[in-house]
Amino acid sequence: MPKKVYLGPLLLYWCFQCNLPILEMENCTLCGSPTIKCKITPPGDTRPAFAHDIELIRQTIDFQFAGEGVGQKLIPDKKLVVLNKAPALDRRNEIILDGVIIGALYFDILHQRWKFLPKVEGARRLWLAGCNKWVKIYEGAVDPLLKGASLLAPGVKDCDPSIQPGDDVLIITPSDEVLAVGVAKFSGETILATKRGMVVKIKHREPPTPPTIHHDGQTWDMAVQANVQILNSRAEEAIQFMRSLAKSYRKPKAVAYSGGKDSLCLLLLALEALEDQFDVFFADTGIEFPETIENVFTTMKDLGIENRLIYKKTEADWDVMLEKFGPPARDFRWCCKLLKLSPTAQIIRENYPEGVVTFLGVRRYESQPRAQEHRVWKNPFVPGQIGASPIKNWTALHVWLYLLMKNAIANPLYYKGFERIGCIYCPAMKLSELHDIKETHEHLYRFWMEFLTNWAKSNGYAEEWATHGFWRWRTLAKGQIQVAKQLGLQTNELESHIDIQPTRYVIKEKIRSHNDDFYTMEGRFPYPLDIQRIGNLLNILGKSWTNEAFDQVNMQINESSVTIFADGTFKVSTSHLKAGKKLIKNLAKIFARAQKCVGCGFCEIFCPQGATILDVQRNYPIIDEKKCINCTQCLDTCPSLLLFSEKPLIKKDRIEKVSPPV
Repeated sequence: MPKKVYLGPLLLYWCFQCNLPILEMENCTLCGSPTIKCKITPPGDTRPAFAHDIELIRQTIDFQFAGEGVGQKLIPDKKLVVLNKAPALDRRNEIILDGVIIGALYFDILHQRWKFLPKVEGARRLWLAGCNKWVKIYEGAVDPLLKGASLLAPGVKDCDPSIQPGDDVLIITPSDEVLAVGVAKFSGETILATKRGMVVKIKHREPPTPPTIHHDGQTWDMAVQANVQILNSRAEEAIQFMRSLAKSYRKPKAVAYSGGKDSLCLLLLALEALEDQFDVFFADTGIEFPETIENVFTTMKDLGIENRLIYKKTEADWDVMLEKFGPPARDFRWCCKLLKLSPTAQIIRENYPEGVVTFLGVRRYESQPRAQEHRVWKNPFVPGQIGASPIKNWTALHVWLYLLMKNAIANPLYYKGFERIGCIYCPAMKLSELHDIKETHEHLYRFWMEFLTNWAKSNGYAEEWATHGFWRWRTLAKGQIQVAKQLGLQTNELESHIDIQPTRYVIKEKIRSHNDDFYTMEGRFPYPLDIQRIGNLLNILGKSWTNEAFDQVNMQINESSVTIFADGTFKVSTSHLKAGKKLIKNLAKIFARAQKCVGCGFCEIFCPQGATILDVQRNYPIIDEKKCINCTQCLDTCPSLLLFSEKPLIKKDRIEKVSPPV
């Protein structure tokens, strides 16, 4: 089980008098009674359970505990359910009902299905509803179980014969009270026949008590009323933050809208804070859900600000990108650089030559990197932009209650089971999200799985590389290695076979020492070269000149000289061995860039001298040797080189804190 992640204070309380969730406050504003802090798992990014979520929980319970209608009894219609996103290898939502966690909805990666993992309180309610999957024990086993033991065969009095190995089961006392929840090691018939050894591993245990069930009749409108004070306080703080920042910077203001709930909340706040003194921009990656695109334009129209929308779609072709780079991965996110950041940077360059303050719906409770980011920052991949997070310290429940208070219409995908609205084929997605896509957009799911399956076959990966989501990593994370072992797979059947060193493009390298002060280093690139293009790109490193008669290009850098031939061979002469090796590494980058360039225009955006110009007809950059100052920034930011770096080219994610001017 992944460790608990603390990204901020846990802010969910519960009023048992009103039976409503309360944010932050120790007293209910409706009835005045004290609230109780909910014992949820960090980071505590809670949200409402919508109708689709509740139906999924009910269906999962009915299937798992073999009792039709049990799920409905466990979660009645007229009660509010809150979900808390807990750390796990895939999606795991704690289910909070009547102010207590009754269990968790969990996506089982191995079997690719949903499971309900009951806590003791949930088990009490299941037993009351008449579920199956139970084991009744003798009185003599009660005390050992409460003290920490697992259930041994001699302690079993009776059990449900339908139990299968691995099932979650309820442990029942002789007086028909729920004592614990555990995992069956054997089938029901085997448990009854076994005379010794552990038969159920106990996961949760509590002294037997009746379930704590509170009255129903609650609605989310009532929850909004109970939280209106804290919602108004949070909104006012965010509005004042935006106004203060707008006053501090004499730059245009904009809201980055993504079609998601957080950016919608932010947009509503901006309308109050800045009125008509801001733009809205949307960077279309080309792999957005159709609902998201529709939401962008519908929202702008509904709010009467369609004339403020700056819409930019990436010029990169998704199919071409897949052919060149293969599927994106969490440790190889070429997609973000090419499809998201590139059009965003172009929006800023084309519309805000003096820079822009951009408000974004980034929240600390979403992830560790976002929790560590400053509230005002600069991202090196988006030059000219100062980013700011007015709702940084909000949980998802703050956002949803605020949207309900404003009667805002969110992206319909949220009500179909999606927790996150992003690109369709994002490597950051959970495997459960891919199954959501299967349910809602079967044609998109089918396209992606066909591509992944074919890629797996052509690269010698195991079938599970596609079906079990291992494609989301080039080098598997620790948790995924454990999943692979459970599937009986070796990591070499699942991990990328591509060496990530830039020098993989240099073969047959030889180093000759003529004396202690001079070296000749020879090598060959694996393909013939376009000498004119390579010669032009070499200007990034230093002054170069082409000898067409000999099909070669030459370059001089300090005390090193380079000769590259059209057949791919090259020679470096240098008086410093270390400098020569670094030069060969940069030559490999130049070669890789020429081979992998997709014409995204990133280098043109980042060139501080305007020396890089994207040739539209040939769809690749041309270096103006008169302007180039050899800073190599276009190499350091080129998405084509992400695969060939030992470390991130620019650590994003190396975020620079910005202090507003006085």
